Amino acid sequence: MAGATATLSKQPARSERKSINSIGNSQIVYWHKQYADHALPAPYLPTDRQSAAEAHRRAIKSFNTYGDPIRLESQLLAIIEDPINPYGVYIAEITGNARRITLDDNQVSKPYRGPSAAATCLAHSPPEAGPPILFAGSVDNGIYAWLTPSGAPYLNFQSGHTGAVTALVTTPIHSYDSTTPSSILISSGLDGQMIVWATGTGEKLFSLGPGGSLDESILSLAIPPRNPDDKSPLILYTSGIKSPIRRFLISTSTDTSPKIEEISPEHPIRVHTAAVEVIHFDLYGELYTASLDGDVTRLNHEQNWTLEQRIHTGGRTRSIAVDNPDGWIITVGGDEEVRVWDRAMHQQEGGNLRQLYSGHFGEVMGVVVLDEMALAVTVSLDGTVRRWSVDLNSEGDDSVEQEKDEGVGHCVGELRKGRCGVEEMGIETGIETGWSSEGKE
Repeated sequence: MAGATATLSKQPARSERKSINSIGNSQIVYWHKQYADHALPAPYLPTDRQSAAEAHRRAIKSFNTYGDPIRLESQLLAIIEDPINPYGVYIAEITGNARRITLDDNQVSKPYRGPSAAATCLAHSPPEAGPPILFAGSVDNGIYAWLTPSGAPYLNFQSGHTGAVTALVTTPIHSYDSTTPSSILISSGLDGQMIVWATGTGEKLFSLGPGGSLDESILSLAIPPRNPDDKSPLILYTSGIKSPIRRFLISTSTDTSPKIEEISPEHPIRVHTAAVEVIHFDLYGELYTASLDGDVTRLNHEQNWTLEQRIHTGGRTRSIAVDNPDGWIITVGGDEEVRVWDRAMHQQEGGNLRQLYSGHFGEVMGVVVLDEMALAVTVSLDGTVRRWSVDLNSEGDDSVEQEKDEGVGHCVGELRKGRCGVEEMGIETGIETGWSSEGKE
């Protein structure tokens, strides 16, 4: 990763890919404030959707093995890549634990314990700056850290946020009082604060909000890819419940103390009509956003963040990943499906749905792409980790409809209803759930 620079001019070979920006990829959960005292985010509390028919549908669908699932005993809220092991990921659980999973051998680590409530977001320290550390933010307002891959507790960041932590991101920096590369951790929360921490000591360097420039909850953080040796100030992008996308300049390489200031507060980035829950940079510096308005957008950094592509997903998108060399955009969310879209070139509207994968039987909360394995890896409230091929060019011109017939993401419509695959998997209908193929939902 050292020395890598962002460029849009050339697509690297799959074997050469390194995900610069994935270290601190924000994976957030959005709460309604009236549930702030609960240990569960609002979407997971009992709702009218939890009818008997819905329970039956999910029970039947849970038997499917599409996506080669790894099953855990807890709902999963977030996932990031392991920046050291190209076959590894870290996941966050609603129980408060974090775990490391290696997908080449399906090994699941012992839980990394610490939070007293749900772990909602993860980040990993840059591998070129200091010891390898995993960070997790929690509903209990704390930030926890463990040495990886051992899981030994490292530091707790307990004197910062007064609301649930919603996003974390790390980046290498050259601090103002040293020529040696180090790193910082940036956190955000429902309390409207954004805090910058020294990853090696847990020291709170400085913060912004609430009551000042930041007057509302922050949902997502992102930093464009940058050279680890870059000594220039870094730019942090944020999105909130009400506000558009905002930019902040963080200076750490001056002869004075670190400072943070907003860039053009009168000209934020506006591309959505509702809260922006997800912001994500690809390897080449293009910005992807997802909003409660149901749209995913791609913005061009070379043209002052002009709109390059708008995808109407038709529902809530929880997470975005980008397969950089092949140009696939992977989106996941509330309807349990994994969608792979074409990256349209110079096209402001639309995007062809290249692939639709079905297998999860709960809301899909996060997705990352493992370049070495050519896989999109997803986590869900159903407690499973699943993997899906993004090496689609080598499989010919197979459309979504063809893929439904060929078994990967098989018969999506019926599987979504909990009917597909019951007999072919040898499952007797009517067991435990009371559902039968002859009955009605």
